[in-house]
Amino acid sequence: MGIEISWKGSGIDEVGYDKQTGRIYVTVDPLYFRPVEVDVLIGDATRIKKDFGWNPEYKFSDIIKEMMEHDLK
Repeated sequence: MGIEISWKGSGIDEVGYDKQTGRIYVTVDPLYFRPVEVDVLIGDATRIKKDFGWNPEYKFSDIIKEMMEHDLK
C-alpha cells in the first residue's frame, strides 16, 4: 500500500501511524478484548499433513493480500 507504519505508546494506548504523514491507522479498542485470553495460540498442521496428505490451499501472505485488496475497494 506504500505506507510505512510506525508504532508509539504501549498497551491500550499504542497506535500505529503513517511514518510520513502522521495519520493514525491502527488503534486499540477494548470492545474487542476477550474476557479470557491465552498467552499463546499456535497451530501445527504437521500431523494432518502426515496422516491425510492434506495441504493448505492458500498461503498466509495470499490471504492477507486478498483481504487488503477487498478493503481497498
